[in-house]
Amino acid sequence: RQVLRKTDGLTAEEMNELRGHPKVGANLVGKIPELAGCAKGILHHHEHYDGGGYPDGLKGEKIPLEARIIAVADAFVNMTERHGMTPKEAIDELKRRAGKEFDPNLVEQFVTNYSVSTSSTRKEKKDTQSA
Repeated sequence: RQVLRKTDGLTAEEMNELRGHPKVGANLVGKIPELAGCAKGILHHHEHYDGGGYPDGLKGEKIPLEARIIAVADAFVNMTERHGMTPKEAIDELKRRAGKEFDPNLVEQFVTNYSVSTSSTRKEKKDTQSA
């Protein structure tokens, strides 16, 4: 937990600890029958689309779809909630990393759906305030 709160760089030992969390999470979820189907997505959510991630260095479509989805959502939340980026800055960063770290098709779908959902929410708020 303390590793996640650090603001400066991580030591090699801390990096290894951090890189172990997908296996810990997958093992935990794998023991719960109703959630066991999610274990592969959790295990591989730090694989990079270009093969540069961990734990297994999977690439492209070899990365389970669930893991590719979690990777985009997890990155967006981290960028906006932990690193103080605006949603626009986070979306720009996702686009920049598409094809490298993230599945470019999923980034495109995320951006499209995020934009649609936020504009719908703004419209609903405006309609509610007008009524």
